[in-house]
Amino acid sequence: MATLPEVHRTVVDGVPVFWVDTPGRRLTARLLFGVGLADETLLTTGISHVIEHLTMRQVGEHPYAANASVGTFVTEFEVSSSPEVVTEHLAKVCRSLAELDLEPLDVERSVIRVEERHRDRGANPVVAWPLSMRYGARGPGLIASPHIAPSRADPTEVADWCRQWFHRANAALVLTGPLPDGLRLPMPDGEPVRRAPPTPLDWSAPGWREIEGGVIVAMFGPRSVALTTGVHVLERRLTKLLRQKLGVVYELSTATTAIPENQLAIGLGSDVENGEVDRMSAAVLYALDALCADGPNAEELAFVRAGFAEDVGSDDFVLYAAYDEAAAWLRGEVSGSAEHVSLLAGDVEAAEVAAAMTAARSTLILGLAEGHRARSLPELPHSPVPEVRGTAFRRRAFAFPARGSRLVLGAEGVTFVAGKAGGPTVTIRFADVVGVSTEPGPEGDGDELLGLRSGAGDSIPIRARDWRGGQAVVDAVRAHVPASLFFPAPEALRFFDAEDQE
Repeated sequence: MATLPEVHRTVVDGVPVFWVDTPGRRLTARLLFGVGLADETLLTTGISHVIEHLTMRQVGEHPYAANASVGTFVTEFEVSSSPEVVTEHLAKVCRSLAELDLEPLDVERSVIRVEERHRDRGANPVVAWPLSMRYGARGPGLIASPHIAPSRADPTEVADWCRQWFHRANAALVLTGPLPDGLRLPMPDGEPVRRAPPTPLDWSAPGWREIEGGVIVAMFGPRSVALTTGVHVLERRLTKLLRQKLGVVYELSTATTAIPENQLAIGLGSDVENGEVDRMSAAVLYALDALCADGPNAEELAFVRAGFAEDVGSDDFVLYAAYDEAAAWLRGEVSGSAEHVSLLAGDVEAAEVAAAMTAARSTLILGLAEGHRARSLPELPHSPVPEVRGTAFRRRAFAFPARGSRLVLGAEGVTFVAGKAGGPTVTIRFADVVGVSTEPGPEGDGDELLGLRSGAGDSIPIRARDWRGGQAVVDAVRAHVPASLFFPAPEALRFFDAEDQE
């Protein structure tokens, strides 16, 4: 019978170390810091990435396997080699963070911008869309945002961020073996991190809303073995139905993300052909409702348990077990160890799964490609913020917004209605503005376009010449929004592309 790996714990230089025994394998170390995109703001997105680049540049070339990355919740520096090499590499990383060399900042910012242009466009939508629906442009929702810090962060801001987050009180080490001789972690001291969880948006779910293409399901619920089991069963049922019976998908993508307050974000979907969107969405709702009503059968519960037992026997899971303990400790959250024990024991009843999935179903946001709708669900608004009352501005002829668009300026914010009646409506209150991008208009006439961006993840383009009396709206935005929130729009955030501006 499969058993969970034992995770040992000790301390080195004030840093907790979580290690597992993997005989016959090269030593792998992951130095984790409890900071990621979820700790940044719209204007500082990518600043941890800048620090990761500067640190690895300072560490220098190496013939062994080593890398670094920034995730939603954790930044990590990984190395695999002999114990002696691992010890030396970790010391270099710590010393580099303690005395970060900011001289090559401009070069590394340029490298990151090139990296952003050439990497796969955006995060996996099955992961990112549920997070952006729950949090907007704050916390974990920033996973879907282009990085702005590489274009604007100055040396002082980068140095301050490094001091705030990259220190021993916000670090943990994961090892695939006992501590090597002479291991030291010479990093600076710091204060333990205290963070308030971001407030979820209120969508009055369940409901559906339009997305760029395909079908995506977003649901949320308390992290539990019952909910995890339910997601596995739903994925299996839908794979049989959508691929093996209907033949409308090649692969069904599913993702579960542990989020603040011991919650789980669930994403499920496929970039299905437009002609199959309705059949897929109907199948998803049918399978989900059946699971909520009756729960899984005995064979399905046994299958989930057997699959998890297979995972537990892999080398990757052994490392994951220690990583999960370390990451949870850093974030002050609950690890998955208790859930893993229950999954392995099959300690869950069908009724518990049905109840967990029913609760998650009440949070359902179903994303459907343009032109499709879910008849059994209400359509959710484009924005969760109610419209403002105030002065309406009419669109000028040949303006950037579509015909029939209107703009309303109120004391507390701005509402934009795109196109004729029934078009998407977006409201941004001045108090919720997290950034205002600036870019030149396409005619090169100096009439700047402002991109008003909210914590809910919405944006409104505002250019004075597009509206009769529109300068009053521009003046109001500049009067109500601090100058520190204005920034030149990077390419990924521009409303006009380069060809428009020629």
